[in-house]
Amino acid sequence: LNADWTRHRALTWSGHDGTLRLWDLLEGSCIHELAGHEGGVLRAEVDWARQRVLSGGRDGAVRLWDLAAGACLQVLQGHARPVRALDADWEVLRALSRSDDGTLRLWCLKTGTCQKELAADEGGGAVLGAEVDWGRQMALSWSNDLALRLW
Repeated sequence: LNADWTRHRALTWSGHDGTLRLWDLLEGSCIHELAGHEGGVLRAEVDWARQRVLSGGRDGAVRLWDLAAGACLQVLQGHARPVRALDADWEVLRALSRSDDGTLRLWCLKTGTCQKELAADEGGGAVLGAEVDWGRQMALSWSNDLALRLW
């Protein structure tokens, strides 16, 4: 769940049906259903000012959506397993995704391309967490191999 109280909007997603839903909180109605992920949506990162959302799913895809139009703008492919977390720098249109496939991926949201793949777990296990400092262009990750990595 992610809410924008100023605009009276909320975005919900489910780990089961692969759909995000944009809600009008005053009317209590669904404005858009954003469908496209195979399986569930596990994470969403919203920029209410730009009316954009990134979603990561069980299918290993990251999708960029236009909330105003209710349309998918890009499908970012590359992860072999579910995408568990996303972090976006909406100012310069880039994002970092974290997956169960043991990788982090740095994406250019302008072009939809993967700029860098980081092997964050030596054994290919899940990346359990990541923190990004976009200003310093650094990331910190930890994974199943019990390693903390600074990128």
